[in-house]
Amino acid sequence: MPYIFEKMICLVGIAIATLSIQSIAADWSVVISDELYKDEAIRVALSDLTELGETIEVAFHVVNDAELPAGECILVGSPARNNIAAQFASKLQDNAIDSNGFQIVTVNENDRKIIVISGGDILGDVYGLFWMSDRLRVNKKIPNLNLIREPKLEVRISPSWGRRGADGNTKEEMRNALRSGLNWVSGPPILDLVPWKIEPEKSANALNREK
Repeated sequence: MPYIFEKMICLVGIAIATLSIQSIAADWSVVISDELYKDEAIRVALSDLTELGETIEVAFHVVNDAELPAGECILVGSPARNNIAAQFASKLQDNAIDSNGFQIVTVNENDRKIIVISGGDILGDVYGLFWMSDRLRVNKKIPNLNLIREPKLEVRISPSWGRRGADGNTKEEMRNALRSGLNWVSGPPILDLVPWKIEPEKSANALNREK
């Protein structure tokens, strides 16, 4: 009898755990035009969002803007760059966002959530995607978002200092620059490029200059 009781408790625990996982899991359609999807920075932002979702049981499926999918949706691009976003143009707070800026609007419709990320330009769309990803990273879900963010500085540079720094040497550094809203990323540190007369710097820097 004790064995049967313990087995029942175990089965109940498994059932509760399964229900908990199912309640966390969510599916989102990311609606984007074929033309906008050609942009590499957009694809990087979408990849970051998808990889993050996999860690918290949230699935993102990229679809084109031919029609509005069923279920939860994220519309990427301004009404001028996304046919479906154009249907929600009246929901946007401002249709004249500055270059590199973005606005995010949440529309609750028919028991589902539709999020519009509308940038002042393509880079604004990218920054908006990364900004939303960071909210997902913190909250483990996508909260209702209604905001406008525009850069205060026209040039936002990531300088290199010495032999290390925030620069564009790797794809990860470029991704971090996009996530941080930078629009001018420096190259390798100058000390890794100038000619040297002694090894190993002489050969290493020659290779860096070729790159």
